Amino acid sequence: DGQVDEDYLAMATACGTGACAAGGATSCVDGSVLDSCTAGTPAADDAACDSVDDDCDGLVDEDYHALVTVCGIGACVASGVTSCVEGEVQDSCTAGVPAAADAGCDGVDDDCDGQTDEDTSDCDDEDDCTVDNCGAGGVCEYLALDDTACDDGDECTVDDVCVTGECVGDDNAECWCGDPNEDGYITASDALMVLQAAVGIVECEPRFCDIDGNGMITASDALRVLQYAVGMDVTVVCGQALTYTTTSTSTTLP
Repeated sequence: DGQVDEDYLAMATACGTGACAAGGATSCVDGSVLDSCTAGTPAADDAACDSVDDDCDGLVDEDYHALVTVCGIGACVASGVTSCVEGEVQDSCTAGVPAAADAGCDGVDDDCDGQTDEDTSDCDDEDDCTVDNCGAGGVCEYLALDDTACDDGDECTVDDVCVTGECVGDDNAECWCGDPNEDGYITASDALMVLQAAVGIVECEPRFCDIDGNGMITASDALRVLQYAVGMDVTVVCGQALTYTTTSTSTTLP
């Protein structure tokens, strides 16, 4: 028919791998089958985690570089590494479990909320005359108070007030009933002093020596002190009159 290879049928072709894959078609040129398919240019490496063989070597993401990671805050801080799994970057880092509260004064955010030692009671010195605080680095700090009402725990003081961080109170006179030597104990020595006051040998204020509170200091008061000193069940009241009477004289206290 005067024509050459006019019935040749072109075929679709493919070449390259991974990101370099391409398509083309065959053709008949001067009696030779030619393929128009040209593979793409490969990347220098396959470091991207994208499930693509970027460097066209038949492997996928083989050059991905794992990175060290950090997660969590405070006591929950942890570390991990990244990895490439099916084209997705995965992180192995898992933060620690936070404590229920940040109760210790240790400079650590135990409950991992961004605050440090906010729930601590470690610094409570049970002193009404200090402001307690957990300072930087987990060190307890105490601010002394002045002129603040307090309770020194001593029933024999009144009008307790903070003075340079210490609770100081005035003597409560009623507490010294039967203890004229004011040593904090009622003993036979106190009974002797009351007896001496009763007969006028020594002076004694009613708040110390008028044990029955009748306005007079007598041998009966001395007996009560002695009985109290040896553990007998007696009442110690003491009077607060400005004068007291002995068996022989009546004296006005200065």
